Amino acid sequence: MSNYFVINIRDWLDENEEPGLPQLKNKVYFLKELITFETAFEAGIETFPIPLCRKRSGHKPCKTPLRTVTEDKAEGIAGKVIYWQCPKCKDSGMVFGWEGLLCDLSGHDFEEEKFQ
Repeated sequence: MSNYFVINIRDWLDENEEPGLPQLKNKVYFLKELITFETAFEAGIETFPIPLCRKRSGHKPCKTPLRTVTEDKAEGIAGKVIYWQCPKCKDSGMVFGWEGLLCDLSGHDFEEEKFQ
């Protein structure tokens, strides 16, 4: 049976955008990786690796590349939402509240920000 997570990432972060509790460390880093990948892709930067599924069935991570999509609206949620799903084990979820975080690469004009 697969899980479906609905996560406001800001609930899991401290004031420095780090995990608010030690037990959230791996989950927060996974979500940041997912946000960075999806927002970079939306910004036209395709150099980030596709995030891999981290569900652990039988003590071994699935490691299947995740499917991701960003939507501007979700019912009852302000701001953009990133959905993810593993096509193999069906682990899935959505994360919101990420706009404006350091891992959010949307809105950056990387052509103008090249080193001079």
